[in-house]
Amino acid sequence: MRTWIRDRTPRTAPAASKAELREAYQRGRRDERARRRRSTLIMLSLSVAALAGAGMLAVSVWQGSFSGGGAVVDQQIAYAADTAQPKLRAAAGDARKVLVRAGDEAKSKTRNLIGG
Repeated sequence: MRTWIRDRTPRTAPAASKAELREAYQRGRRDERARRRRSTLIMLSLSVAALAGAGMLAVSVWQGSFSGGGAVVDQQIAYAADTAQPKLRAAAGDARKVLVRAGDEAKSKTRNLIGG
């Protein structure tokens, strides 16, 4: 057999100083942190979904069944949608009026600057 196959003596690496070890450790942490970047948007959406699921479970326990809890949640969502829709339409109408007014003012200012 060849010598390199039978040679099983452990080889020791040269001793590293504490500063070198600390630098290698910090470099490894930076590399790992860069490799595993987290998206705050994904984390936020997962947290919101988990909270919604926990809320659904709590309502189901409170009502005594999943069907009863689902009915309560559906009623609440329908009520929220019915009350929010007129307010959203009013806000959109107000925003439209403000934008039209701003456009008219911009037109009049440009006419005054141009002289036309």
